[in-house]
Amino acid sequence: MSTRQAIWGLLIASCALWASSCGPGLHELYTRLPEQDKELFDRNRQFMTERQRSQFLELGQSADRVDFVESLRIQERLARFPAHIREAILAQRAIAGMDAEALLLAWGPPDRILRLKRSGIEEQHWLYRRPAADGPIRDQRVVFVAGVVTEILLSPGD
Repeated sequence: MSTRQAIWGLLIASCALWASSCGPGLHELYTRLPEQDKELFDRNRQFMTERQRSQFLELGQSADRVDFVESLRIQERLARFPAHIREAILAQRAIAGMDAEALLLAWGPPDRILRLKRSGIEEQHWLYRRPAADGPIRDQRVVFVAGVVTEILLSPGD
């Protein structure tokens, strides 16, 4: 499988996962959006909280949706990161060297956070259940040491 196919598979799985997690009202609002507003939402939803996603979908006019996305100041938030971190965030990839804010922008909040001590060093393990690059939903663990991602661990396939 090519990298491009893997990325498309991940995007499709993410959209399906998102659609299944929406209440019927939000999903219905999404399907009623004009195509350009769907594209705007899809491009920026990773940077929105659940509440902000609902607010976006409930807006009645395209111009209001554009203003709403601009109010999130996404470019400003991304500008503070080096280019390779920005690229990873936009591709929704976790990479070593990210801080917590970068990972939150890339993947959103974790399902759980574990605080561990290994060899006297404090670590945070952020646990996610999300589609892996090869398609299936898997448990993924992101390890932080001193506030920086040091490892991304993927559970073995079933």
